[in-house]
Amino acid sequence: MSFLRSFIGALLLAAALVGSVVWYLNHQVSVGAESYLRKYVFTRPQTASFQKFHADLVRGFLSVEGLRFKRSWGEPSGWTFNSKRISIQIPIQELLSGAGSIKRLHLEGPVLEVVFSAETSDARNSGQSAISLPKWVQGFPIGEVQVSEGAIHLGSGGVTRKVEVSALEGAITRLVKEGRPEGPIRADFQGRILSEKPGDLFLDMTIQNPSSPFSFEGEIRIKNLSIPYVVSRLFPADPEVQVLDGSLDVKTQLTCKQDWLTASHLVEVKNLKIQVAEGRKKILGLKVKYLKDILNIDYLSFVIPMNGSIQDPHIGIASSIQQILYKVLEDKMEKEDLESFAQKGGAYLGGKVDGALKDWLKQKRKD
Repeated sequence: MSFLRSFIGALLLAAALVGSVVWYLNHQVSVGAESYLRKYVFTRPQTASFQKFHADLVRGFLSVEGLRFKRSWGEPSGWTFNSKRISIQIPIQELLSGAGSIKRLHLEGPVLEVVFSAETSDARNSGQSAISLPKWVQGFPIGEVQVSEGAIHLGSGGVTRKVEVSALEGAITRLVKEGRPEGPIRADFQGRILSEKPGDLFLDMTIQNPSSPFSFEGEIRIKNLSIPYVVSRLFPADPEVQVLDGSLDVKTQLTCKQDWLTASHLVEVKNLKIQVAEGRKKILGLKVKYLKDILNIDYLSFVIPMNGSIQDPHIGIASSIQQILYKVLEDKMEKEDLESFAQKGGAYLGGKVDGALKDWLKQKRKD
């Protein structure tokens, strides 16, 4: 019995010593790696920073808490990325060899916030990509990136409230051979758009080249997006024009080759109700009397084409307005007259909308 007690005691002591050694090694590696990262990698805290680094050598896990990236396109435009914790899985033998690849990277509670405004054009004029990541991030040999409890906030300069996507879940995968990433990147995500009537967001993307010149293709689907919610968060309030109800379904198919983007947005509008004050004559430079038939719509579908450089693509507003006019007035005019009116009206109103948007952006620059 005494021998058994001595043996158990020796085992406990050995376990305690091993645990202490492991704790000490983890602590030393964590402190050393954190110091290295702050000195040689995160050299510009105003654009990239983190709070804490931790290493678990036995399980082959590394984690970074409070990671933050920020990039500006000219205030207030830009994006920021924050994550509560990023956990990295690397087998211990590969970690010690210094040539290992990341099997899995898990982002817990990441938040991407993007703000657009007229100043965004400064990024285009400078010839810099507004959405590229740092080179050292792009080159990481990562097999899989998992996202849980993520969020995206989209805003417009001058509007305090933002469009928010929450409960973002999904994964990004890429083949890694001999410590090097190869082949295309696959991304598959889904999330919820927060509003009084929550909508759904789905993304399915294949990226051939993640840095400029960009090449990718995929599909984005949005279901039951509240129109009053989006308008109130992306455009300044107008007390004379109130969007009372309405929802959108949008299916976007994207193809980008060598920075040249081609996209098609299939839009379905349901139960749209817009109230305009009696004395109001124009909306975005357009006469209200021309818009009266599209201020209240039970159902309407149309396609918005887009093509051009990924930094400044052209949106086919005239073509979309032509489709809208044709469908709204289809049972109110003869076919020949309708086709002529829709074509001329689309070109006229499309030009008006383009001009009004440009004037609006210029005014925002002055403000």
